[in-house]
Amino acid sequence: MELYLAVALLATSTLAGAIAGYVAGDMRARRVERVLSVLGLTAYAERRLARLYRKTASRPKRRYIVFEVLSEGPLESRVMEDALRREFAMLFGKTALAASGLSLVDFNPKTMRGVVRVRREFKVHALAAMGALRSVGNVRVMIVPIAVSGTLKRARRRMEKP
Repeated sequence: MELYLAVALLATSTLAGAIAGYVAGDMRARRVERVLSVLGLTAYAERRLARLYRKTASRPKRRYIVFEVLSEGPLESRVMEDALRREFAMLFGKTALAASGLSLVDFNPKTMRGVVRVRREFKVHALAAMGALRSVGNVRVMIVPIAVSGTLKRARRRMEKP
């Protein structure tokens, strides 16, 4: 990205020199071609920067991880989410936890299945945190990931399957 900014600045300074030459009356065919090529480079650099900005400003892509909990006792969804977030922060830090957007979207205490939403770049981190979690409160647990989906609708559909 810095390269494109440098090209844009170079193109702007070259364009200013070309315009000064035109004003001075020293207009040759090569100078006109140079001005046109600089204008083309500037337009290309601006388009490239706009495209990069659109990519960074777009909505983050998320993944939905369907999991099942094997435990010795009943669990509540809020306690489950807190334990999962605490384990993630312990393994990867609070900064990674904040960047990941980890949250428990759905949890059914009867079937002991749930769905976790996480940013796509942190999918593996979330799976590792789920595997490392061994207790929720005073209850020993083991979390088994079932599937990873790109949409919540498919994740919930997969959560309901036996």
